[in-house]
Amino acid sequence: MSKLTDAIIMAAPLPSSGYKALTDGQRLFLRITPDGSRFWRLKYVAHGKESQASLGKYPTVSIAQARLAADAMRSEVSAGKNPIREKRDIKEAIQDAKSLTFGRVAQEWLAYATTPTGEPWGDRTREKHTGEIEKLKALHGLPIVDVTSAQVMGIVQAIERSGKGETAKRVGQSASNVFSFAGARYQTGHNPAKDRKFWLRAVKPEHHGAITNPDELAVLVGLIDGGWGGVGSPTVNNAMRFLLRTFPRQGELCSMEWAEVDFKTCTWLAQPKAKSKLKAPHVVPLARQTVAILAAQKAISGGGRYVWPHATRDGRHMSTGTVAAALGTMGYTPDQHTAHGFRTTAATLLREALRYDSELVERQLSHKVGNAVAGAYDRSQRIDERRLMMQAWADYIEKL
Repeated sequence: MSKLTDAIIMAAPLPSSGYKALTDGQRLFLRITPDGSRFWRLKYVAHGKESQASLGKYPTVSIAQARLAADAMRSEVSAGKNPIREKRDIKEAIQDAKSLTFGRVAQEWLAYATTPTGEPWGDRTREKHTGEIEKLKALHGLPIVDVTSAQVMGIVQAIERSGKGETAKRVGQSASNVFSFAGARYQTGHNPAKDRKFWLRAVKPEHHGAITNPDELAVLVGLIDGGWGGVGSPTVNNAMRFLLRTFPRQGELCSMEWAEVDFKTCTWLAQPKAKSKLKAPHVVPLARQTVAILAAQKAISGGGRYVWPHATRDGRHMSTGTVAAALGTMGYTPDQHTAHGFRTTAATLLREALRYDSELVERQLSHKVGNAVAGAYDRSQRIDERRLMMQAWADYIEKL
């Protein structure tokens, strides 16, 4: 009998009642139900008794993964074990109402959690989530299977009433993550925070203050190029001057690496990183002024990985809060101008003062241009035109 393939599985007719079994061999089969659900099953004999084990749902568990899981289970049976009985015993033991508390599982989640790309959390990320878990302290001593939606909702709504809507949203998300972790690790099947989006009012989007008046921008340019943005640090001052002329997102600026800079072609090829909004490498043509800024910075940090290294933490890049701190030192409030505001400033004046078309500006901002169909056929990034535009923008800043 031939092995199962995805094509065979998808072509199999649905049963009108009961279930249909598609055999893969060695007693591994796929059970298909009338509603189209497909579940992997393995028959085996342990201690003289035939049993049947569930190996997950297709296609979440692929054919290859199901075969590997079946091989592993057969090895356990050959060693004299009964996989189902042992898993049941483990589940009953670890779900003891007195030992599996919310606080215990939360600490395990903090210890095991990773970024979406599978990398360990950085210190700042871990500190942030630890603080969110601390706000759920009222739940820490409770058996996790007994925590109710009302208890979690009461905590996050109290945070919202204190005027911290965004914090309430993040605490609710962390609570949900803990329950999901418990479900995956301990099969609790219990997430009382799954409907959290209905508990809170919509958080009003944060307003990013931005200067769009040329005369006001001239004042900011004078402050930054005059050294006020440095806050006593040549690196921060260079970063502010660079940001003013290239307008990337804060995360892209701060995590910029020397390996991404090509002085020969005068190009910065920004790479997607953890939690970056970039989905693909983004080309930033460098005007002669920005090349000069990078050349000066290379004498400071050229021996390291990051263009803008952290002031006190070796091997780390500059904090995303540094730009905001520098603007505050210059006297700007968030309502007047923010780090994100440099993007708004450039987008507005490139169109209004320098008369560049919106599509070209949007490409330089690394925004999605056009619909999905158009994007599939558009392979032109208009690099040469963007290079001329970035030089014109740097020249405009210089004139201001």
